[in-house]
Amino acid sequence: MQQPIDAFMGMEEEEVVEVPEWKKYVDSITKPACALHFFEEIIRKDCSQQIKGACVFCKFSVISTGSSRLMVHLMKCPVAPKGVKDSFKLVEERASLKRKTKAEQILSAKEEMEFKASTKRITNAGSPQPQLSQQTIKLSMRTGCKEAADKAIARFFYSNALPFSAASHHEADSYYREMINAVALAGSGYQPPGAHALGGRLLDSCYDEMESDIKARDPDGHTADKFGCTYVSDG
Repeated sequence: MQQPIDAFMGMEEEEVVEVPEWKKYVDSITKPACALHFFEEIIRKDCSQQIKGACVFCKFSVISTGSSRLMVHLMKCPVAPKGVKDSFKLVEERASLKRKTKAEQILSAKEEMEFKASTKRITNAGSPQPQLSQQTIKLSMRTGCKEAADKAIARFFYSNALPFSAASHHEADSYYREMINAVALAGSGYQPPGAHALGGRLLDSCYDEMESDIKARDPDGHTADKFGCTYVSDG
């Protein structure tokens, strides 16, 4: 028996929820180039690799040569989902480890070649036995210095009850790695800041940088007004 048409008049149509385009790519993040899926209004400059796009989450515009800055932005974006951030952090960790391994291999190969060359020169000079070259002495000294530096850092962590996770050197934006690199560049005569500097001018300087970073990410304050703003760091 055919039901009356009036019986269907009160039924509401099912609401169709549109799935954002970026959600299709969350589970397939495997390389920096995947960051392009999370940007819109992408503009590519002619005859260059420069890309400009707006983050789909916070609408902040990023200019990048390739996809590196796009990926870095997504890892730090205050509005991006945790799953997206974690996926790109994992990509960066793998890339960082690969770069480090390659650099160590190149350095090791270079030292081996220099050692063989120096040994050959000594042998050709008429020495009956290859002698310990200056290169091997330098290598031995560097190994000893590294061990001493590692122990000094370890003692600092132990004596101040610092979490070992703070030394995660695979993180692209690790403050620990940034600190070590800066000290190395400063040279052997570098004197670290004392308590007065840490609680004074350096604290003010870091605070000013934080304020500038927030304003750069959200110039008009719309994102902060909509979602709130909390500046956090995991080291």
